[in-house]
Amino acid sequence: MKLTRRQFLRWGTQSGAAVAVMSLTNCEKAEVATEIEMKAQPMVTSEDRAFVLNHYPQAPINETHWRLRLKRANSDDLNLSLTDLHNHANRICALASVVCVFDGPDQDLAYTGIFEGVAIKDLLGEPAPETRRILVHAADGYTSSLPLSILEQRGDDVPAFLATNYLGKPLSHERGFPARLIVPGYYAYKHVKYVTQLSYSNESQASGDFESMFRDAPDRALSGSTKISHPLDTSIVSAGKLVLTGYALPSSAPVTRVEVRINQGPWRPARLVAAESIAKEIHDLGARLPIQVANAREYPFAGVWAPWVFNWHAEPGEYSIQVRAHTAAVAYVPKDQYQPDPGQTIQITVL
Repeated sequence: MKLTRRQFLRWGTQSGAAVAVMSLTNCEKAEVATEIEMKAQPMVTSEDRAFVLNHYPQAPINETHWRLRLKRANSDDLNLSLTDLHNHANRICALASVVCVFDGPDQDLAYTGIFEGVAIKDLLGEPAPETRRILVHAADGYTSSLPLSILEQRGDDVPAFLATNYLGKPLSHERGFPARLIVPGYYAYKHVKYVTQLSYSNESQASGDFESMFRDAPDRALSGSTKISHPLDTSIVSAGKLVLTGYALPSSAPVTRVEVRINQGPWRPARLVAAESIAKEIHDLGARLPIQVANAREYPFAGVWAPWVFNWHAEPGEYSIQVRAHTAAVAYVPKDQYQPDPGQTIQITVL
């Protein structure tokens, strides 16, 4: 799915999506979906189903002539070829969600995939004491900047990295070939495509194309929200067993539970992806195991969405269906102040 900058704000077509769930946090217990149920909600978004947003026109790049310029703090600048990146000793493979900052209930401007590349810190080395940000330049003229905190890997978090592969293959032109940034936990305007230069900067103020529009919060972290992928809003469906699917986008606190409510009835728990399902699907894709799976990291993964499934026996009638997600914030926020992450509401007709 390919969008121009003008088209994407009006775009509301359905997009596949996915990610994995390993062991659950001990904050709350969530039910786990079976492999059969999860066929309706794939974990990893295929190349042709992942949204594409082009900020500026960019012709295909000849990898023979492309170079990545690294302006480092305490040593000479480097110019690396794509081969240099592929042969780097510290390549990583990780699941990551790419989410447009303008994503909403009526758009599916988000996807999850398996990316491979090299951590930014391994490319730029240690920053100088006076360094404040990382500047990013792309071949299409797009610019961005990153807070220095993205170099600090916390616990099992995946560090920001420069990716060269998607789902085990070199990036497509639409996905940002030869190299694009993956910055877990941040919106897609930080995941710059067609990267040509990374450099340390002593300037504390954020700069970049989108950063100039978001002066109040130029480094926007993902905010939690929950969506219904199936059925679509205003759908007409047959009575009987109906499998509702969707995903919870991550926020600053991990998702621990997803709930569904029908016609203002009681909130009922949905089921999350089983640990076995992600490993099987990735094996079937022929892709390399991402670090979250290979190292059996605890679910939920930072910067990655959580798909869910809800089985419902639908009787004929008109229905309003709501979804919401609970997060680990419930463990440290006063009960009277805690609010679940907001979710989508759809209307359907059952015949």
